[in-house]
Amino acid sequence: MRHPLAQLVLSLLLISNYVQANEMDACYQVNFRQIDRMADLPQEVVELIHANNRGERSFSALPQEEQIFIKSGQLDYRGIADRGGPFSPGCGPVGNEAMVRLVMAAISPACILVALEHGGAAHGAGLRVFLREGESWVRGDKFEHPRAYLSYQGKFETDLPTFVTQAEFELGGAYKYGQGVKKDSVESLKWYLLAANQGHGVAQFELGNIYAEGRGTEKNLKTALTWFEKAATTNAEFEYRLGKIYMEGTFVPQNVKSGLRKVKSAASRENPNAQVYLGELYLNGKHVKQNYVKAEKLFKKSLYHGGRYNLANMYKDGFGVEKNIVVAWALLTGSHEYSYKKLPALELTAQDLQEAKQLKNDMDGYFSPQGYIAPKGVLTALALYLDHQ
Repeated sequence: MRHPLAQLVLSLLLISNYVQANEMDACYQVNFRQIDRMADLPQEVVELIHANNRGERSFSALPQEEQIFIKSGQLDYRGIADRGGPFSPGCGPVGNEAMVRLVMAAISPACILVALEHGGAAHGAGLRVFLREGESWVRGDKFEHPRAYLSYQGKFETDLPTFVTQAEFELGGAYKYGQGVKKDSVESLKWYLLAANQGHGVAQFELGNIYAEGRGTEKNLKTALTWFEKAATTNAEFEYRLGKIYMEGTFVPQNVKSGLRKVKSAASRENPNAQVYLGELYLNGKHVKQNYVKAEKLFKKSLYHGGRYNLANMYKDGFGVEKNIVVAWALLTGSHEYSYKKLPALELTAQDLQEAKQLKNDMDGYFSPQGYIAPKGVLTALALYLDHQ
């Protein structure tokens, strides 16, 4: 029998968790309006954001002169720029550019979502959640709420509903992985459902995995497939993954015909993973009639997702193409798999090695506007080399 004091503590914890859950649910049960300027956020939220970015839990923990400076609304490298405002994307401030910039904020009577991008952090924008407590605003993680990450690549552009839906998805991931909170499969499921019901493809596919594995709920393969199918309509990558599930009999009885149809569809939608997978099927004659021409074509379309490695092996062994060890070497050493896969030993003469190195340099000398090696350049260099053989 529990000690009365222990029972009281447990009851308080349960009540606290119930209140927290209700407060968080209320956050998403109302409409949001968009905020693009820091000055349009409640002052105490602005202060909490500044304190958070200085590694403090409360604004009062900051030095007095810094509190005065922030309250004045002035901007320097310690400040936070408005959406579209001056911002230093590097690791150090330049002039009056801020090291932190507002990506977007959304405010409702119950809560505020704030996404920030940080100088030098090109892969993520920090998401903060603030909840109303009486007449005041408090940081969401007071209620063990996570600080998640919104997707950010170079420039964040979105509409308000997408922003809120993405926040819901990120909260699902935070509870799944225990980022800022204790792992909680039930809470994770709740937030993924909110995002998935708004058409978030990644959340839909994640729900498929959740129901297939029984995380936070009972296993239900029928429901899992429903979510997998919905996700497949939003993104060719998920159509490819669903095709693999059918072909390999993961979660469901194997159905090669249905799986192959989905993989082919995803490949036709220019999904590189589907193209490599389908190319390997044609190369090995597995589930389809062996066809080197189709395999080569698919590998050339997906050079940087495994296609270059597979194409190299075709030239190494002479499958569907004239065997050419120089081409094989140039393709293999330039493939993404070069650093982590055990590559076949290729015995080249000194002259062949010199040719292979030159060919690789020619292949890697073509760059896209983004600065990456251009796949078309690789194929151009390959074609020019073969034309002169």
